[in-house]
Amino acid sequence: MKKILLAVLLIGGGQIVNAQAKKPKFGKGFVIEGDNYKLKAAFRFQNLFTNEWNIRNDDFQYVEDLQSNFMVRRARLKFSGWAYSPKLKYKMELGLSNKDLSGGNGPEYKFTSRMILDAIIEWN
Repeated sequence: MKKILLAVLLIGGGQIVNAQAKKPKFGKGFVIEGDNYKLKAAFRFQNLFTNEWNIRNDDFQYVEDLQSNFMVRRARLKFSGWAYSPKLKYKMELGLSNKDLSGGNGPEYKFTSRMILDAIIEWN
């Protein structure tokens, strides 16, 4: 058992050291690149702020019924890159906000959540 654990740690540790051989780059996402893979991760979100009130007699000193609301409309995490060879590319987009995670539109979908919004694997 100790030999298996040691082998797993050596293989996994080699991959971690290998991933850190190249400096991470910032730009349109966070990029980690090793010898046999590339991972680009990005986060995007959209906020909505609404503010409603009534002004009595066109006088700004008498503001009534003040209501404010803040909502995260969309929050998404995107991954893309390649694995094993640059010929094998992948892309995945995950929805994190309540609006993205709401269930399917009918009983045929069993009202399941839509966490995975987009997933593609390509071979060139």
